[in-house]
Amino acid sequence: MRKVINFATVTFSMKQGTLPAEAPEDGTSNATPIATLHVTQVVTPGSITSEHTYVLDSRPQETTHPIFGKLEVASRFLTVAEIEDADVRAKLEAVKEPQPLMEEKATNPTGGWVTTSVWGFEEIEGERRYIRYTVTKKGDKEERLRLVYDFVREL
Repeated sequence: MRKVINFATVTFSMKQGTLPAEAPEDGTSNATPIATLHVTQVVTPGSITSEHTYVLDSRPQETTHPIFGKLEVASRFLTVAEIEDADVRAKLEAVKEPQPLMEEKATNPTGGWVTTSVWGFEEIEGERRYIRYTVTKKGDKEERLRLVYDFVREL
C-alpha cells in the first residue's frame, strides 16, 4: 500500500456547508451556524476513496480512514496569528493576501501519532494553489511537509 501511495494521484472534491446553530450557553439568541467542509478524496491507482465532513468547531470527532485507520479529528478556522507552529506561521505570514485558514488536528490513538495540518492558498509561480502545511509527531520524531495542489473552482 505504501509503495502505491508514492506514485499516487490524489483528487479532492470539497463542498462547504453549515450545520444548524447550537444555543449559546449564556442563554442569548446569538447562535451562529457551524461551518462544515465535506471532502471526498480519491487516490489512484487503486481508487481508494474516503469521505469526511469536517465540522469546524474545534471539537474532536471520531472517524475511520481507509489508509490511516481510526482517527480523532478536530478542525477549526484560524488566523495566521493563531498558528502554533512558528515555522508554518512564518511561511503563511509571507502570503500577501489575508485569507481564511483551516486547521486539522488528527490523532491516531493506536499508532501514537498526531498530525497538525494548516490548509490555505498561496500564489506559486503566478498561480493560485491549494496548500497544506503538515507537521506529524510521534514521540520525539517529527516530519514536516508542504503539499501543493492544483486548484480548480467548480461553478
